[in-house]
Amino acid sequence: MLEPSHQMLISVKNSNEARAAAGHLLVSIVDLKDPSAGSLGFAGAQLANEVINAVRETNLNKEISLACGELRQWRLDDADSTAPLDADQLREIDWAEVTYVKVGLSGGFAVPQDFDRLKRFFELVPNHVRRVLVVYVDLFPMRQAEEMVLEATRLNASVVLLDTFEKSNGNTFAYYTALECHTIFKQAKSQKMTCVLAGAIDTRCLEEAAETGADLIGVRGAVCQQDESNASDIRKKSLCPLRLDQFLQAARVILAEVRPVS
Repeated sequence: MLEPSHQMLISVKNSNEARAAAGHLLVSIVDLKDPSAGSLGFAGAQLANEVINAVRETNLNKEISLACGELRQWRLDDADSTAPLDADQLREIDWAEVTYVKVGLSGGFAVPQDFDRLKRFFELVPNHVRRVLVVYVDLFPMRQAEEMVLEATRLNASVVLLDTFEKSNGNTFAYYTALECHTIFKQAKSQKMTCVLAGAIDTRCLEEAAETGADLIGVRGAVCQQDESNASDIRKKSLCPLRLDQFLQAARVILAEVRPVS
């Protein structure tokens, strides 16, 4: 198995992909999202429950993470009457075996108004589910990212995720250096937060990923098929078990050899 500081999160879009990911010994977390609906696209309550059951059936004690779209998409009060997602959908999810929940902040993160909205969203989810603070590196400059992490404990968020909102404009390291990511994670770890790195991570940037000191590395595109008719659109690709195994085996070697920057 990978060392505890090098755990892998694999994003899936349906129950078949969930079984493939959950069945691999080097996968720690199965993360459900709808890639066609955005970086953290919400797949809906029904599909969420199907994936939860699929992971449960593997009997391998994998953790489950649910992506819930963007905060601005949720109707949390009367002021959000035009938002497309109804908070009642969250109540239909079988949260008992879900470990993480995340929602994006592409609309911005200004205290106190966005802070209060994010807090209201998290209050709709059972307390045992760990709240993830998402920092889109292509939308938030380094200084604002640090401010967001400082607010995390007030949100009862125990995880910080560095990710990209727009997947076609380069990976995380096109916006933050490995040292800058490490600085954010060091601050988060001082607050006892778990640190997750994502954003178009593939084998070519695994050494940089290791240098950030992330506890978890999240991927999807790197483990998807490359020969589909819509190969130019990563959102339409499907997880490939062979590429999944190849990536994880490569990651196991590379991540074991590289230490975080200081």
